[in-house]
Amino acid sequence: MAKIKIFQIFLLFTIHFSLFIIPCSLLADKLDSLMRVHDTSTVVYFFHRTDSLAMGRFYTVESNRLTGFQRYNPLDQQGRFSASSSNTGLPYKNLIFRPLLSGGFFTGMESYDAFTYSSENTRYYRHLIPVTFLQYSSGPEKEQLFRVVHSHTIKRLVTLGVDFNLINSPGHFINQKSDDKSVVFTGQYYTKDLRFGAIANYRHNKFISGENGGIVNDTVFEEQLETDTKLFDVNLTTAQNLVKESGFMANTYFYLSGKPEIIDSTKMRPPTFHAGRIDYTFNYTRAIQIYSDQDPLADFYQPFGPVIDSTETFDSLMINQYENRFSWSNLRIGDVPEKKYLTIIFAAENKIATIADSVSDRRFSSWIPEASMIIRPYKTLLIRLNGRYTIGDFNNTGFVLQGLANQHYRDKKGRSGDIIFSFLTTSQQAGYFYGHFNSNYFRWDTSFSNQIMQLATFSLRYQGLTARVEYQFISDYVYLNQQALPSQYKGSINLIRAELNEEFRWKVWAFNAQVIYTINSNKDLIRVPDLMARASFSPTFSLFKNAAVLQPGVEVFYNTAYYASAYMPALRMFYLQDEKKIGNYAYLDVFINLMIKRFRIFVKYQHLNSLWSEHRYYMVPHYPMQEGAFKFGLSWSFYD
Repeated sequence: MAKIKIFQIFLLFTIHFSLFIIPCSLLADKLDSLMRVHDTSTVVYFFHRTDSLAMGRFYTVESNRLTGFQRYNPLDQQGRFSASSSNTGLPYKNLIFRPLLSGGFFTGMESYDAFTYSSENTRYYRHLIPVTFLQYSSGPEKEQLFRVVHSHTIKRLVTLGVDFNLINSPGHFINQKSDDKSVVFTGQYYTKDLRFGAIANYRHNKFISGENGGIVNDTVFEEQLETDTKLFDVNLTTAQNLVKESGFMANTYFYLSGKPEIIDSTKMRPPTFHAGRIDYTFNYTRAIQIYSDQDPLADFYQPFGPVIDSTETFDSLMINQYENRFSWSNLRIGDVPEKKYLTIIFAAENKIATIADSVSDRRFSSWIPEASMIIRPYKTLLIRLNGRYTIGDFNNTGFVLQGLANQHYRDKKGRSGDIIFSFLTTSQQAGYFYGHFNSNYFRWDTSFSNQIMQLATFSLRYQGLTARVEYQFISDYVYLNQQALPSQYKGSINLIRAELNEEFRWKVWAFNAQVIYTINSNKDLIRVPDLMARASFSPTFSLFKNAAVLQPGVEVFYNTAYYASAYMPALRMFYLQDEKKIGNYAYLDVFINLMIKRFRIFVKYQHLNSLWSEHRYYMVPHYPMQEGAFKFGLSWSFYD
């Protein structure tokens, strides 16, 4: 506790210094140049820590991109393929199998990750003028999604921002409401010569999910014995999940070398000798998870074990995590990442976690040393190597080794691309919930050997085409079996996944497709479709002398049939089931996207083919997807 208090005192001092002590003399032009911001129309952002800023890992905000704008659901964005119930904002399962990498403590519950603001996915914006992004979309049954992002730079060196996201939808079935609220506040400060800098965030997430356990009788839906979804019998009528997570992160850096020599207003000469760059991060996260049900004896729970409290279910968990990370690198002020032949980073991280349920309290402490190396033998070749090892109470002896080689190329016509090879090998303990759980329905206290996972990926990028082949080897896989109990498979599983992403344009016509095909050696344990595809076809027209852009189109999503995992509300996790095979069904949308300057709007009819197709559309067993419905959304960007 004494160490924690020392870090907290240091943190408060750092934030006070960073946010309120601002130099009188500002070299704004130099700062903007180093951060790749050159004009008022450019807005870039970076993630996580200032390491990203130093490495030049920036992303540009594409506020004028129209293709794909109609995908308003977060689960349909960023190349995701997910299985969820028919209501937006409820728990989901990723349909692309990937190992969850975590050095220290983690629960293994991922059902809300796409909606959660964390320190890893918080955006820090860089810009010359204040920027605001507004997004709103709506659908039937009072479905609403709203997001506002505002970032404001004060005298070029201090930047304050806020990102608020809301998903609220009562749902089409009884007890299916989603009420998701997330907000993150950010702050940035850099000295005039960039020798010292600090970023910080405060984040808060609150998810309230009505849990109905799916419909009681699928035949009522599939044979259309009842058309009013509010009259369908559901398994649970009073169950609810509450997940709250809040936290604070601060990251500071300092270059140990002296100030660079200023040659003119656009050039600097770094000192001959330099001692590198140090970086410190403090991160605190507090999470509360509560599952409640006023009818604990419902038939839905009967196959899963005896109930302890037959009058009311109120399962609560409280998790506190502290992370302290210190790193050193050989970076120096003025380094251009693309021109640096060798970058070395050493880091040490301490993670402390406490978890309390209705029965016990536990505490875990882990130390994680880490080393990274970035090599550029020549301008167009990048080699990145990284490794970390865990020592402590959780994930002890766990490790991650990964590497990447990226060869950039350009043909005679100036068209460019990348050839990428990457690998990963890891030994990971399964999430805490797989080993220990205490609730009104589920109780276990066991241990499993570390899971071994290896990945090798070859990718080719050329213009709008990306092709990728990935091989995965999984040994000692930990999962939830058909009784929703943890189990470990003492054997090996092999996956080969081929993926193709294509954005093809010819004159006014545009074709956008993402196709994933998986060869799976053990379909009994890893439940993903063999084939998944999402494709859109649309022409793009300029209107009113290029003052507006119109894009009508069609989009289709399809996956092959498979025994999809079932959802257990009392665990907030998915488990294996062998009773119902779903899939082999296409979802067809028609849409119109319109853009006027920085204002975008879409109108679409989602799931058009439900008007004539068979009623067998599920993504999660016993949770029918929405029927055909109009959706509407808009986005407005303000640069002033």
